[in-house]
Amino acid sequence: MTEGTSRIDAFSDGVFAIAITLLVLEIRLPHAGAHGGLLAGLLALWPYYFAFTLSFFVILVSWMTHHDLMRLVRATNHPIQLANGCVLAYIAFLPFPTAVLASHLGGTDVATAVTFYCGTFVFGNIAFNLLFETMARSQLLRPSVDAGAIRARSSLSRPASSACSTVKNTITSNGPVPGSTGPGSTAPAAPAAGAPASTRAPSGSGSSSAPNPSGAPASPTRAPGLMPSFLGSGVPE
Repeated sequence: MTEGTSRIDAFSDGVFAIAITLLVLEIRLPHAGAHGGLLAGLLALWPYYFAFTLSFFVILVSWMTHHDLMRLVRATNHPIQLANGCVLAYIAFLPFPTAVLASHLGGTDVATAVTFYCGTFVFGNIAFNLLFETMARSQLLRPSVDAGAIRARSSLSRPASSACSTVKNTITSNGPVPGSTGPGSTAPAAPAAGAPASTRAPSGSGSSSAPNPSGAPASPTRAPGLMPSFLGSGVPE
């Protein structure tokens, strides 16, 4: 049983519109009489502005991709409608990881928040690819369209990957996680008075004058990473 695309377009547009509107609800007004006045309160909301901008961009580009896909088929069937439902589930869920990212962007759990936020794009990419493949196998494409045209439109991973890369670069440019040198961390012990000069520098520091047998310049010490290594640049292509 097949039907036209008008109903699925209208339903999908409604979900996209609601999800993109819900993003702004997480930006709350500063408390009246807060220390520093209104300007300081507005500036303190920068994590929410940042997360809102990223997710707004992702939802907007996802809607454009979805709109182009629906123009490739002349009708829909139950498999396409179910696959489209997976895409809409991803879009409807996106405001939640956006709120998690915004509320933890400046805290010690920032790595977990970023992992959760970027992990959502993995599900979204799977959902869009499922929709692409379902359309390609449905035999409902317009006469002028082939399956290769659908696969060529698999572009959701690019904006999602850009969003993850932006979050990663923004956070890692600020150095280690706040509190990484706090009570729970291990600081190098101060050298004892009268100790030889060779023992005053901590082991492995950049100021060590130990010879390099390979003759290559020593690589600089990197700050502790804030992102799990498996994330890479975001969502896999």
